[in-house]
Amino acid sequence: MKPFFTELLTTKVKETGQVKSIKSLLSTVMDTPLSDIPGVLSNVSQYQIVRDIPEEVVVRFMLGSASIRLMQCHDVDITIRRSYDQSLRAKVSKEQTNMQLGDPPMTPELTQYMMFCLLSKPGADITKLKQVETESTLSSGSSTSQKTSKGPVYSLRLAAQEEYWLHMTPEQRQEARNQSEIVHASPPELLNLVKSNWMPCWNSLARYPDYFRTYALDQLAAENVWESIEEDIFICLDKNNKTIFANVENLSQILFGDHITQVLERCLDLWSFFTPLPAPESSRHAVDGYIRKIHPELDPSEATVETLPNAKMCVAHYGTWASQGDPHVKNIWLTVDSNVLRARKWNTRLSMKLFPDFCLAALGKASQMIRFLVKELDQEYYRDCVEILENIGPRSKIVTTADDDGEKDFLSLFALGINGYTQRHKDRNDIAGGLAGLCTLGRYQGGNLCIPQLNLKVPSRPGACALIRGTDLDHLVSDYSGPRFFIIGTNHESVKRNVWRKLGRLPELTPEQRKEVRQDWNGGDGTENVMEWTCMNEESDDDDDVLWTNKEIHESAVLRDESSSSGSTLH
Repeated sequence: MKPFFTELLTTKVKETGQVKSIKSLLSTVMDTPLSDIPGVLSNVSQYQIVRDIPEEVVVRFMLGSASIRLMQCHDVDITIRRSYDQSLRAKVSKEQTNMQLGDPPMTPELTQYMMFCLLSKPGADITKLKQVETESTLSSGSSTSQKTSKGPVYSLRLAAQEEYWLHMTPEQRQEARNQSEIVHASPPELLNLVKSNWMPCWNSLARYPDYFRTYALDQLAAENVWESIEEDIFICLDKNNKTIFANVENLSQILFGDHITQVLERCLDLWSFFTPLPAPESSRHAVDGYIRKIHPELDPSEATVETLPNAKMCVAHYGTWASQGDPHVKNIWLTVDSNVLRARKWNTRLSMKLFPDFCLAALGKASQMIRFLVKELDQEYYRDCVEILENIGPRSKIVTTADDDGEKDFLSLFALGINGYTQRHKDRNDIAGGLAGLCTLGRYQGGNLCIPQLNLKVPSRPGACALIRGTDLDHLVSDYSGPRFFIIGTNHESVKRNVWRKLGRLPELTPEQRKEVRQDWNGGDGTENVMEWTCMNEESDDDDDVLWTNKEIHESAVLRDESSSSGSTLH
């Protein structure tokens, strides 16, 4: 790894004419009407107004050899979160996306029927379901986690949704709806077993979305609905010239060159061999299991000797966040992956020795790309992020900017994705209304970055870097083939709140808040289950060899959140 680290650390941003012209463009769009940009940028050519309607203006032009598309949405205001969904583009996107499937959403009764059908197949194992039913009879709360987390009942419900939306034809789905009504009129014993294990909270699509219907719709919309943006640089602004979304293709190659881009990709690939990452079987999204079915090369159990080195599918988090069991953010911590706690004892020292240089070299290059965009497109947000990082204790953060770079760290959390599929979601834990950066690398084909509320998609080819208001905008990546790596750089709202409280910008915690009493949201039956956290293991269940896991002691609500995102759905 060290030769790669050295090469990445010694390579600085190239001060070429192309880099300077892009930087000039970025600083210009923030305070210049789109129609005046040609007069401000002297090297603009072939200026064209693509669309000019009350809701939006779109212009296209050439900046040297780079093609540019700028879009201003006059019906979006980043300070009014609901404006994203009420814009013309969002409404058109939602209407046309929902038209891609002629079938209505699954009702609870239909889902139960599909669960019944799966259990009725030859060889189906119903013993686990009966065991959960027995436990539920003995103790009303003992099987809650078996139903709402990753237990057999929850898994069966997901399998039923997958079967219905992804493995059945429209005609078969219509027949299933008809049969569901007939069978429910006189339910057999097996269907009654399914119904007795059904959680009332599953009736709420807002709380437990049908991710497989959303996946099916999004794949169709990515193919047939969302506008494809092919320009090299695309920037979308709100009514006040604030950046909503931006994408620069080949930014890594522009800033550092082709060779360093390949070195960075190789560095990320090797890192997964030196340091244990989250298990490939772990699910970041509900449809991850299905993704491995259509891409068996990502499933270690299906891989050949030749393909096994690339049979990786995971997301690791490096940097700072707050524990899920700390709702008032009394403390912020380094993530599990930052402490290399997944490593075996014999190679922990090696991983810890490599980790600081990995942060400076690999994550540092991603930080430079994101900084190149954020520093010009949202200077106020950039200054806030720098202040946050300056006030995080040295033992609670990673360092990604070298002292001789003349810059300061501004990102407190990085997500490293290796062949990870990204389903439609919002980054609800990020700073509210803030910008997150996405850098992609690899040798993949496909993988468009889709923004449903903006009714568009960008190619996001290897070397691209994008900015997005991830807490407010749904986003996803369409299907792709070949090895793909991504690095997301962001900051969590909880970390900001912790720092701002330290700086006196937020009031001190009340005595009641210091007790950290909270409602257990995983109760499932709508009743209050108030717990006072008297002890908590700050690590996750797979971090050490323990006999009693967090889940067994406290139920699943106390587990550290291993993902910076949460799912979204269409209604």
